[in-house]
Amino acid sequence: MLNRSVLLLFAMLIMILVACSGEDENIDYYQTAYTQYNEEKYEEAIKNFRKVVEKNQQTEESKKALFMLGFINANHTNDLDQAKKYYQQFLQQYPDHELAASAKYELDNLGKDINELSIFKETEQKETKAAQ
Repeated sequence: MLNRSVLLLFAMLIMILVACSGEDENIDYYQTAYTQYNEEKYEEAIKNFRKVVEKNQQTEESKKALFMLGFINANHTNDLDQAKKYYQQFLQQYPDHELAASAKYELDNLGKDINELSIFKETEQKETKAAQ
């Protein structure tokens, strides 16, 4: 009876350690991907952000990685189909996340020229009025 309790305790300890190491690995992939993004190594960043998302953990890194997949595809690699897929997935899974409004904005303006965006038109109109 005591041996079973010890074995059960040992098995639980191993499961906890494995779960924690997976989370650390997730953070490592996220940090690597973000560094690659900043270095404009977009394809490599996409691969590592995907690894974070594939872990399918409800971590903050996983949520941000999913958003970044949409962002990179929309704004750097011009793969609008992939961007749309990732933004829609993000909004479906995390509708209340702080990045949800940004994901919706990006999705609504996918493929538009920067000069077509309402935020820039409003700024341009204000600058024109101020110059007059």
